Amino acid sequence: MLYHYCPFTYATWGPVNGLARFDHELRRALPEIVTLTRRNDVVNLSPDDNDKVVITGNGYCLDVPDAIKCICVHHDIAVYERDRVFVALQQIGQKRGATPILPDRLPSRSDRNMQIKDRPNTIFVAPSTFALEAFRSCYGIGEHFLIPHAVDLPAQEHCRSRVVLGDWRGMNKGLHFIPALAEKGNYEFRFLRCGAHDKSQAYAEASIYLTISATEGGNYAALDALASGLRVVATDVGVFYGDLDASDYGACISWQERSNVRLILDKLDEVYDRYDQFQPRQVIEHDEWCRRWWSLVDAVRIWPGGDAPIATDELVPV
Repeated sequence: MLYHYCPFTYATWGPVNGLARFDHELRRALPEIVTLTRRNDVVNLSPDDNDKVVITGNGYCLDVPDAIKCICVHHDIAVYERDRVFVALQQIGQKRGATPILPDRLPSRSDRNMQIKDRPNTIFVAPSTFALEAFRSCYGIGEHFLIPHAVDLPAQEHCRSRVVLGDWRGMNKGLHFIPALAEKGNYEFRFLRCGAHDKSQAYAEASIYLTISATEGGNYAALDALASGLRVVATDVGVFYGDLDASDYGACISWQERSNVRLILDKLDEVYDRYDQFQPRQVIEHDEWCRRWWSLVDAVRIWPGGDAPIATDELVPV
């Protein structure tokens, strides 16, 4: 039996929640999967057969009974979000003359994530090299399977324009920098505020996608942009850390420079001026993503658990 533990439903949270979007994509690739949304349903699962597998994300795997095999996917890096957003708060506080907020005052899922490396019968999956390296350095988790997220949004024709699209919800994603960019730049900044069924239209009306997050795991909204053919200006997190070449999609800056309004506007100008020279692409195609997940699930089903090695024809741990 195959389960995905996801507290968020795609119908309600899909456009703004990566875990819900992953659940949607997973159920398309693995139609037999059963989605569990309530913690009690997971905690009370009975380990009555060895091929029972639960897929879930980060700290949620701690709700799965230890005897049941679990595939844990790194959708976000809580300790990075805490520490890097603290940097943003410091920058804002300094400008306003406010007292800096101490890091331990910020909400964090990091403590719970610290425990997942000790969960038995667990296989770890990273949706980007960035997530893989972050979980090694922050949480001491070694062996992973690298399966970058992929989408199958159809490619579109884009005309060069000064319409910039982005998903800038909250401080991690750079919401507080957009007013200055809009004021000082010669671009129209549009927020990606739409349901999944409206996304194609939103991407069709834009020319450049801007993602200035402090940290990301896989970032579906940016992958949708790449698949649709939008050029991208990004910070070096998620798939833009090392899985893609900026010469293909546009431009990349350090996450530490995301408050540098002049630099971001210069990069937008650079991409705008050279628009036709870029050919955006995903890290892997959607069909390949499906094959990797099929291969991993099949291998975990027959895996005895514990410290036994696991590998597949499609994948080897890294």
